[in-house]
Amino acid sequence: MRDLSPLTSAESVAQTGRPLSSHRFSAILPMGPAAAQATAEELITLLKKCILESELTAVADVEAEFHPFGLSAVVILKESHVAAHCWPEINKILVDVHICDYFADNRMKAHQLCARLGMALSGDSDLDLWHYARIAEKPKPEV
Repeated sequence: MRDLSPLTSAESVAQTGRPLSSHRFSAILPMGPAAAQATAEELITLLKKCILESELTAVADVEAEFHPFGLSAVVILKESHVAAHCWPEINKILVDVHICDYFADNRMKAHQLCARLGMALSGDSDLDLWHYARIAEKPKPEV
């Protein structure tokens, strides 16, 4: 049976050669025509296309439509996840992207994904519209 206990920081680095870190992007964008007219299933397809083009790996997805309007879509990635929440009544879409660096530095792929999502969802690939945070593993203090 596989040991499922969490890895310590030292064990994490020992297995991959690097500590766990991730890149988190979020944006509230004006919806372009493709997003404004999309069903939840079509939004999933659009997210997955951007993910594939950014050389990331989708492993699962879920979507929900709200009435009278609105929809949400989440794609789970091998590298973490992408979530999109649409408010057509105010022409806005909230997008969250979280990409981990467990086995490789995925920063450039995360940037590419956000640029592609921005273009596909709002018609603007400018990364200045996005908020960015790098999240890094904090080593456990030695006792």
